[in-house]
Amino acid sequence: MIRKRINIQTQIDAVNQAAAQALQSAQSAVSVSQGQTTTRPKGRPIFLVDFANSRFLDPRFTFLRNSVGTYVDRFGSIKTAQINKPRFEHDPITGESLGILYEPLVQNLFTYSNNFADVSWTKADHDIDVSTEVSPDGTNFATKLIDNSNNTEGVLKKSVTILANTNYTVSIFAKADTTGAEFKIGVSSNGSGAQAVFDLFTGTKTYGNTFGTTFTHVDSKIKKYKNGWYRCSLTYSTTQTSVSHGIFLKSGIHTGNGSYCHIWGAQLEKDIKASSYFENQATILTREQDYILVNGTTFQQVFGKIQRGTIFVCAKTGEPNPAYGINGKYCLFQGPLTTNGNNRIGVLYTTDNRTQGYIVKDGTTIYEYPTTIAPNTEVRLTLAFDTGFARSFVNGTGKTVSNNAVIPNLTEFRIGSDTSPCTTIKQIAFWNEVLSDAEMTALTTVGLSGKDGNQIPSVSDLGGNAFIRPESILRSNSRQHFTIDGTGASITRNIRFNFDFDFEIVDSSGCAITSQPSASCLANTDNALVFSAPLVKSLTYAVTPKFEY
Repeated sequence: MIRKRINIQTQIDAVNQAAAQALQSAQSAVSVSQGQTTTRPKGRPIFLVDFANSRFLDPRFTFLRNSVGTYVDRFGSIKTAQINKPRFEHDPITGESLGILYEPLVQNLFTYSNNFADVSWTKADHDIDVSTEVSPDGTNFATKLIDNSNNTEGVLKKSVTILANTNYTVSIFAKADTTGAEFKIGVSSNGSGAQAVFDLFTGTKTYGNTFGTTFTHVDSKIKKYKNGWYRCSLTYSTTQTSVSHGIFLKSGIHTGNGSYCHIWGAQLEKDIKASSYFENQATILTREQDYILVNGTTFQQVFGKIQRGTIFVCAKTGEPNPAYGINGKYCLFQGPLTTNGNNRIGVLYTTDNRTQGYIVKDGTTIYEYPTTIAPNTEVRLTLAFDTGFARSFVNGTGKTVSNNAVIPNLTEFRIGSDTSPCTTIKQIAFWNEVLSDAEMTALTTVGLSGKDGNQIPSVSDLGGNAFIRPESILRSNSRQHFTIDGTGASITRNIRFNFDFDFEIVDSSGCAITSQPSASCLANTDNALVFSAPLVKSLTYAVTPKFEY
């Protein structure tokens, strides 16, 4: 094996130069839109998670979601993260890294949600067939929805029992083919209903409305995915408790000409919007809530005793579901519960579109100054606090100073916490000092590093080291090689680890492999390796832990 020689001194010089450049950048002044001159923080945060740029979670922190969950990867495909694995979301068209995805506990109330051939789906003047289109998850499990009606409106539908006077969202992925100009989602019961019509050729919503008296059209949306797919959704409420959910090819006078579009992944959830898709077969599944927990010894190692500090959050404003709590918490310091109530300092987003930092001592709110910001908008917020002082900045604008702050005893840190903001989080940082107004103005105007996440760093930022990804370093250093000597007979080895990993045969010369694990293996799963080789031969394989999901 030929090994490359590395000039260590050159690497050290590059790192020193990068550090000097970073320090100079941190100490420089920047001009912001208000015409003020502000300074970036001179000190480093003692805690920083940059989910948008690293797509990596410090293994000291506990991530919890006791179910699988889907996300959009950097190539625009819908992928599945396994139990208790974080999800790093991307824009399906641009590929922008949006950060870590946080959603509440939700059920998909459709059984056989992607098996439209099942008898639970009623087909009236519509046919279905296997589609050859690549589906949004990169596989070939889409379905053709074919117009076979004649002067009637055909439908693919399923009835579900729901709660009255509660918001529900029905959604499905669809792609135009020989038709799609009037693709419709409709819900109805006893002659009343709500509906939304979409144009799959242009990717626009045509209209949404109600008929009868017992339904309310709350909202309807269409979102673009790659390869011509769109996710169409309808949010409604009704006084009825048994509702038929229909998918239509509405094209005026139907002639049964066999025109069709493609569909994939139906979902019905008790929520105010369509969340990430998750598939059901015969059983209704639950996607559990995401959150990160730092407590005990790790909390002391990272944060120590918190007496003052500044929290910074960069995230999309969410849409918390009132059914699961009105406040979606981005991050939260928490102390022991007392007889009078909670002890907390954190940042949250509410169902009435307000973003705020807040302090609660023994169940009493000591500080909060909410700012109204529209959903799905990027927001940067800082909250600085000390005994007798609290102030927050939101997108460059400062809030009134409070002189009544009392700092509770804090022993735990959560991201996502007990109620979810239902959105993505790019960055969270914490300084164990109160930053100045100028520093907080800069942070909430130009961002943590002076540029938005996901932008390609220039060489002047950090030299060649700007292009090194931490998970790549970890994967390289954590790769393990194993060698099994041949015996002349068949040998079976069960390859199993408590983490997701990539499997690779490194050297099998002189060996006959009967079966082997797949290239990508899941945690806590048996993966058989079966081979035979003579005594003088051996087989070598490699296992590389996965640090990005």
